[in-house]
Amino acid sequence: MAAPARETQPEFRTVAGLVRVETIETVSPAQLSAADARQAGYASLDDLRATFCGGDHDPTFRIGLSWVTADARVALAADATLSADDIAGIDGHLAMHKWSGRSTLGNMNSMTVNPAHLSNDDWARVRAFLDSAKRRGEVVDFSTRVELLTPAEVAKRLGMSRSTVLRRIADGEIAATKVGTHHRIPLNEYERYSRELMRRMAEASAADIEAELFGD
Repeated sequence: MAAPARETQPEFRTVAGLVRVETIETVSPAQLSAADARQAGYASLDDLRATFCGGDHDPTFRIGLSWVTADARVALAADATLSADDIAGIDGHLAMHKWSGRSTLGNMNSMTVNPAHLSNDDWARVRAFLDSAKRRGEVVDFSTRVELLTPAEVAKRLGMSRSTVLRRIADGEIAATKVGTHHRIPLNEYERYSRELMRRMAEASAADIEAELFGD
């Protein structure tokens, strides 16, 4: 028998926007239906059950979500133009938060290069960047970001099994490239597919709500 639903109201940001957790309840895997699978963004009940790492004795939770609003950062990122007032405001904010040593003002320069495809021009840009930093007495920090994810990494981020991700790749739902004999999923493709899953969940929830209110 399912435990009573536990009401909670946490909100969190996702690639699809701000989402609120409405309810959490414990359910038996044997009681799951095709409708549950569709609401969770899966094509079939078998696909949903394939993501379970343990057996039927492990706890399974049904989490009710609602979409709150779009992520405000998306609208902000769509227009990166800064007015003179915007720049003055940022400078003023930084001026109030100086470290005990050098001011943070003037140290906001950065550059991005792809080490897999470095041209002579790229090397020239790197040298010019370092020379410029040296003249200003600044320290250069190097950082990396992942552009290609393994199926296991995508599975962990999406809450799926690795075998499910590989099936989605084979079915053409997730675009992947081959590095040697291994699949790699571009970061932007993972983000696209994650948004697609959230869209499916939202549409399925809306359809179920409409059916409950108005019938077939």
